[in-house]
Amino acid sequence: MLDINKSLELEPCNAYAYINRGELKFSLCDYQGALEDYNEAIEIDPSIASAYSGRAIVRQKLGDTTGSDSDFKIYKNLNEK
Repeated sequence: MLDINKSLELEPCNAYAYINRGELKFSLCDYQGALEDYNEAIEIDPSIASAYSGRAIVRQKLGDTTGSDSDFKIYKNLNEK
């Protein structure tokens, strides 16, 4: 976590760092923190499919099935391109 945080200090627009930190937070059961990181990654670069799949899984854990379904559809569409 410290390395990812340092990376984001140096390069705050690195969407992949937010995705990596979101995955780590998810593994620590910090679902709200993971959601925030996936949201940030998507805001920086909405073309990264893995951000949507990660966010979909987090939303599922948080009980947001509508949001989860929407994210999985976006993920699928991005992977078909």
